Amino acid sequence: MQFYEWLIVSSMAPGAVIGIARFRSLPLSMRYIALFFMGSLGMELAADYRMIVLHQNNLVFYHLMTLLQYIFLALSFRDVILFTKGKQLILLSIFVICALEALFVSADIQAFTQSPSWLRLMCRTLLLCWILLYLKTLLQSEKPQPLLSIPSFWVCLGILVHFASFLQVGIMRYLIETDRSLALFWYHISIWFDVIFYIICTYALYLAAFRSPTDDHVQWDSF
Repeated sequence: MQFYEWLIVSSMAPGAVIGIARFRSLPLSMRYIALFFMGSLGMELAADYRMIVLHQNNLVFYHLMTLLQYIFLALSFRDVILFTKGKQLILLSIFVICALEALFVSADIQAFTQSPSWLRLMCRTLLLCWILLYLKTLLQSEKPQPLLSIPSFWVCLGILVHFASFLQVGIMRYLIETDRSLALFWYHISIWFDVIFYIICTYALYLAAFRSPTDDHVQWDSF
């Protein structure tokens, strides 16, 4: 494995370890984050094995990882967003994203042998919407808490930092076709954003696993 492969696996591993070790003590929203880490690490190792050992195209695992990550992040937000319509929209979005990915692959719009750039753009756009809903939940809370003590708020911060490379995702396919050296450069830059994202989400998981239990939710009936 090269440096960047080790770097991404190393940034995922602590979250997976904490998630496995403390899974039963985590609130439901953070259990989804634990599953996010476990699934992501498994997919990343499978992708590395396929590329390094089998010398085969491994992008199918990144399609699956993108879907898996979106599902677990969306379900985590669904648990802490208690607006009824918001919860319904999140659940609907999961089915829509899975259906669109199946359509893209079957219609050869973006096959498993290609980078899942369209899927990533859709998932990231939707996650930004769920972040806004969660922030609205916090603003309307009758029991405000210090933001930096709330694990789900750290997940939001991690996602926002991660999405600082949003433009790179959109132009990567173009760069691969026109300037591979520049595409590789921006790919390596984006990995550092991934690493920061995983570190922040690991801290959120650590915070949830070892803090005193508190009520993270706000009881609202409508959105």
